Amino acid sequence: MPLRVICSSHAHLMDYPGLVAEEVETETRSVIARQCERIADYAPDLVIKIGDDHASGFSLRLMPPFTVGIRAHGVGDFNCSAGALAVDEALARDLVEFLHGHGVDVSHSYRMPVDHGIVQLLDHFFGGIDWIPVIPVVVNCGGDLRPPLHRARALGTAIGHFVRERLADRRVLVVGSGGLSHDPPLPVFMQSPPEVQERLIASIPDWTPEAMAARVERVLEAARQHGRGEGDLQPLDPAWDAMILDLFARRDLDTLCAIPDHEIIRCGGRGASEIRNWIAAFAALDAFSGGAYAATRDYYRAIPGWVVGFATMHGEPDHD
Repeated sequence: MPLRVICSSHAHLMDYPGLVAEEVETETRSVIARQCERIADYAPDLVIKIGDDHASGFSLRLMPPFTVGIRAHGVGDFNCSAGALAVDEALARDLVEFLHGHGVDVSHSYRMPVDHGIVQLLDHFFGGIDWIPVIPVVVNCGGDLRPPLHRARALGTAIGHFVRERLADRRVLVVGSGGLSHDPPLPVFMQSPPEVQERLIASIPDWTPEAMAARVERVLEAARQHGRGEGDLQPLDPAWDAMILDLFARRDLDTLCAIPDHEIIRCGGRGASEIRNWIAAFAALDAFSGGAYAATRDYYRAIPGWVVGFATMHGEPDHD
């Protein structure tokens, strides 16, 4: 059975109306609808969702580079679904064992909290998190001491071999999300005062409704300023985004993975490090197809009001 890939930006605020022009909202909703049609035509029976966390479920008390959720629940941030994901536990366990046997050391969790970095595209593409069988994979894209890009590629490569060797009877969709240029209002550990560092190290926050509402309002205000060209968030970089998308379209994972992390953040902002999720997704397709695949850019627009260079791509083997 085949494997397909869809990669798309996720954005804290794209489910909050009024932050961008109506034309932009209509256009992006249309893009998402076209991806939903593509997914419906393919009819996957398993989704491997590769995303990241935004200090919602993980802390620097213990920060694994990669974590497979054997059981997972959405925390319900930024209007995303809360509650249990429909994780295929048996396959998630098999994936962990396979990754360990193929040179990728991953953590695993039987109670993995996931935020919009995992949940948002499940909501947009499948209408929720409680019915489509899924294996969630969280990559450390925002925490201190992130894994280098070539390790995200190794993760994806092993996932591709897993699908090819173990899931011959499944229609598998790998969904990667994040970025592109993106500088959300999140603290940088080594540039933060001791009290902020302690908050980043401490246990996971208690996301009461009041705490979640305060977080949303803080991010909304930063986005409003960014949309007006104000504030201290790094501007979006459409030229850098175009370069990254071109490398994906040309299947040039070697050049992508050679980009040092400090260069990614310098050009694309703190959230641009989420291209790790795209790399892992397309590396899975590369491994599954033996390098014979097509990657197609579907959409791009810089959207300051959502603090993101918003893009979508899809990929499929050339020999399906």
